[in-house]
Amino acid sequence: LTNEYPLDLETYASRRADSPEEYDLWCHHLRSRGISYVSPGLLFLRRGHDDDDDDDETAPLRRNNSSNENCRRIQHALTPKTNQGSIWTPSNSDAIEFTRRMLNEVFPAPTTTTKG
Repeated sequence: LTNEYPLDLETYASRRADSPEEYDLWCHHLRSRGISYVSPGLLFLRRGHDDDDDDDETAPLRRNNSSNENCRRIQHALTPKTNQGSIWTPSNSDAIEFTRRMLNEVFPAPTTTTKG
């Protein structure tokens, strides 16, 4: 999830920095990498295998595997800005609800079955 409207590098640097010196460092860092705009976001990761099989002897290999074989999908979503603010505004109930819906998509609640 990222903001609908990215921040220019000066705004982002001013929010990250605690001093004028740190602000200058942030601006230099971003410019040196060709970054003009930044959109803060949230990244949710879900492992590509069941946690239940971590007891077998290949579990350490899977945990240390740097390939993308366990990646299920990557999906980007813009978090709409509302009159309450962005996703980072703590009182923005629209952003909270949007984030909750996205989390439920990525991490659906387990289904339960009842035996009758």
